[in-house]
Parts: sequence; C-alpha cells; structure tokens
Amino acid sequence: MTFLEALANEKRWHRRALIINLYHKSHVLKKKKWTMRASAKKLNISLGQVSEAVKLAQALIENPSLKSLRRDEALRSIKK
Repeated sequence: MTFLEALANEKRWHRRALIINLYHKSHVLKKKKWTMRASAKKLNISLGQVSEAVKLAQALIENPSLKSLRRDEALRSIKK
C-alpha cells in the first residue's frame, strides 16, 4: 500500500496526521532539500494540511492521549 492509498483510506484524523508526517519525514531523510510544499504536491493536499499534520503528529508522539480528542480540540491544546 502506498502513502497515497493509506491516506485515502484513513478517516481518523490522528492516523492521517501520522501518515502525512511519516511521508514527509522519510523524504526529508532521503533528500535534505525536501520541503513541506513538495510533500503537499505529492500527496495532493494543501501546504497548510501538511504543516498542521506534522505539528499534530509530533504532539501525538509526545502525548498519545490527544487522539481521544477531536482534531480541533487537539490543535487548540497544542497551541497553548
């Protein structure tokens, strides 16, 4: 299964964030000049969605209990 397929099939916000983050971080490791804009283009999503997903994924790694919140609640809690 490709990242695009995994992203298309996943409905839960926390798993989508982790998929986007994994895709982006794996490409950054391969190509040092890889950008969020490049990830957005390849995943057919907006730059803002990639940026938000990376922030959410990092917060989820540090605090897995965030996945019990709605996406907007999780975003608010990490912006504090």
